[in-house]
Amino acid sequence: MSIATGESAFEYIKHLSDNMMRKYDSLNVNVYKIENDFFGRTITVAGLITATDMIKQLKGKDLGEELIIPKTMLKSDEDIFLDSITLDEFAQTMNIKVKPSEIDGHSFVKNILGI
Repeated sequence: MSIATGESAFEYIKHLSDNMMRKYDSLNVNVYKIENDFFGRTITVAGLITATDMIKQLKGKDLGEELIIPKTMLKSDEDIFLDSITLDEFAQTMNIKVKPSEIDGHSFVKNILGI
């Protein structure tokens, strides 16, 4: 599986994922830092990442069977990114199951372990 996040949280998410992979031998998590071209590279939070930037930066990468994204990448209470691409359109374009995750530790662990 893979996780896409913004630059601000990348090192922290990578550290957590690496720790989980050490604990669970069969777990393989790729963490990808998405740079914000849509709003500008000085914007580093995941909540302002667009589907367009993810498509451009993740295309051709080994994403595994599932991509976890922070739920904050989507508009509040909608399955649509800030660039008006729906979650379904993004998943179809990337040919992968996409799982939006709450941004708390409990949800993070549950989503990675699939529980």
